[in-house]
Amino acid sequence: MRCLALVTVLSGVATAWVGAPPARPQTLQLAKKRLREGKGGKKGSRLQEMREVSGASMDATEQWAANLEQRLDAVAADGPRDEKAQKVLDLCSEENRDLEAIDAAVAELATLPAVASPAVASQGDWRLVWAKSDEGVGFVGTGLHRVPLANLEEQFLSLKADRTCALTEVIRVLGPFPNVKNLLTGTASVGPGSLALKYTKVIDGTGAELTSSQARSVKLRLAALSTRLLVVAAASADGDDWLVFEREDDFEGALKALRVTSNIPIEEEGGGLQLPKMPWAKDK
Repeated sequence: MRCLALVTVLSGVATAWVGAPPARPQTLQLAKKRLREGKGGKKGSRLQEMREVSGASMDATEQWAANLEQRLDAVAADGPRDEKAQKVLDLCSEENRDLEAIDAAVAELATLPAVASPAVASQGDWRLVWAKSDEGVGFVGTGLHRVPLANLEEQFLSLKADRTCALTEVIRVLGPFPNVKNLLTGTASVGPGSLALKYTKVIDGTGAELTSSQARSVKLRLAALSTRLLVVAAASADGDDWLVFEREDDFEGALKALRVTSNIPIEEEGGGLQLPKMPWAKDK
């Protein structure tokens, strides 16, 4: 009988545990409440101290949540922009390009509200994937791809956070010659609807510094900008002289694949550099 009574008691206890689990300890609830109010614990005191020192209207946790919400809103807003930008890239990659379709796609992308901070959004390395005319390519670069036996292989535009810029041209020369790299460096100013480049130094494929006519200012109209796309219009003959750049994630790797030297300064690479003599180079 005693065994049966003990089993009955234990069964009742188990039933009570399953039906109504014990409440959380009051000490835990109290600690969380004090932490939320910023009154208890080292963390709460530290957050309150940071708030007072910074003069912020929100504590650190609230500020983090607000920043995260803002970033999520920006990503959501960039969804349509990225879709329209991909449409431009797809049209530019077709073998038989439809110029009118590209114009329409760029114009459609340009109708979207401008990015909040174009100077920040444009930072990075960009590869030219399509140009409406050769004049636009020469307007931005050196134009040395027009000399006999030469063809433009690639053109890269690098925009840095310190407002410096670099335009890297890779030219393929017909015959048993290596690819040539021309490098234009200087400063950049990016604003709503505009991109201004000021080249202060230009080094050609022989390692020689070019004349002052190449060290110049270039003003471009910033037609469209997204995560993966940068479209500018050369302020030359045609207002829609598009230059379409796609973001390049591995710039140094791309230069290596093109068999040209890195853009890292020679003194950082630890040695001099012997460059081959190109067909158009003059004897010195």
